[in-house]
Amino acid sequence: MRKYGIDESTARFVQVGGHAARLQAVIGGRADATLINTVTALKGVQDGKVTVLTKLSKEFPGLGYVWNVVRTESLSSPSLRRPSRP
Repeated sequence: MRKYGIDESTARFVQVGGHAARLQAVIGGRADATLINTVTALKGVQDGKVTVLTKLSKEFPGLGYVWNVVRTESLSSPSLRRPSRP
């Protein structure tokens, strides 16, 4: 935030739920900034409610933000596993 001219010493950080809830926290004034996904950010920008300061990929080029998750029980399901290679 400092890099973009925002006084981080007065910024408020709150822990809230998913991306939409974080956007609403900024719009509602409960938080000064947040990290949200592209789709949610664009919705806020299109509505004229927020400004994107930067992209996470620009600030941290080697940091991956996408996670592939699966239910634990699905890992042991033969019907969901990739066929074995010869």
